[in-house]
Amino acid sequence: MATLSTALTITSTTTSTDALSISLTDTLTVTNPVVDSARVEVTTAAHTELVATSVSTITYAYIKNLHTSSILDVCTGAGSPVIFGGLGPGEFMMYPIDASKGLKLKANTTNIKVEYGLWTKG
Repeated sequence: MATLSTALTITSTTTSTDALSISLTDTLTVTNPVVDSARVEVTTAAHTELVATSVSTITYAYIKNLHTSSILDVCTGAGSPVIFGGLGPGEFMMYPIDASKGLKLKANTTNIKVEYGLWTKG
């Protein structure tokens, strides 16, 4: 088994009268199959499946919208896809996909290049 180090830092001195400072780190145990870094073009015509509903383990997914002006819809993979997130230009997310839930992407207004990584929870 391998490990994946993650970190999240959120800071601000202008969102309220109190300074905001959140810093989290975690080491995740992962196993095969793994996609460390890849790119795909997501279209407006059909959903692009990143994680199939047949996957019976948790999958950690990293997704980044590489487009300069279009929104990327992030959807569940089971049945009729339901949008649960929208990534604006340059935005990214890391999300654990529950077993058998799947993950699909769809471009909102124009085709979008997407960078992604997938890691199977060990």
